[in-house]
Amino acid sequence: MKYDTKEPCKSCPYRMDAPLGLWHPSEFQNLARTERDQFGAVFGCHATRHRRTPSVCAGWLIQQRDAGVPSIALRLEILRAPDAAEALRTVRDGGHALYDSVEAMIEANETLGRCYECERYLSADGQCPEHGEDAL
Repeated sequence: MKYDTKEPCKSCPYRMDAPLGLWHPSEFQNLARTERDQFGAVFGCHATRHRRTPSVCAGWLIQQRDAGVPSIALRLEILRAPDAAEALRTVRDGGHALYDSVEAMIEANETLGRCYECERYLSADGQCPEHGEDAL
């Protein structure tokens, strides 16, 4: 994992101004489950997942820092990778409002409803990202 992201990308689910409905509910549920786990995980940025070495999600990193007690997984990363500690210290929100919690992100997406065929959240225009309006 690289620790080179400086602020959340434009479609980061932690940003309140990011488009809703981009993520499958199972992705949010996995994030929420992992955040409740004592060990936790280090989450990568979806925009860099195609890279050989993805970058850490800046939105997630900000939430870890602001919580005051980073996950055990992140604390181990800080011991292993000196740039992780620097990233935790210097990451910024870029002037964008962020959700206070994973649960708040889920709630915002739930307001859109879900596709009857695949259970994905609908986009703001009421369409399923997978099936279009046929699945409503």
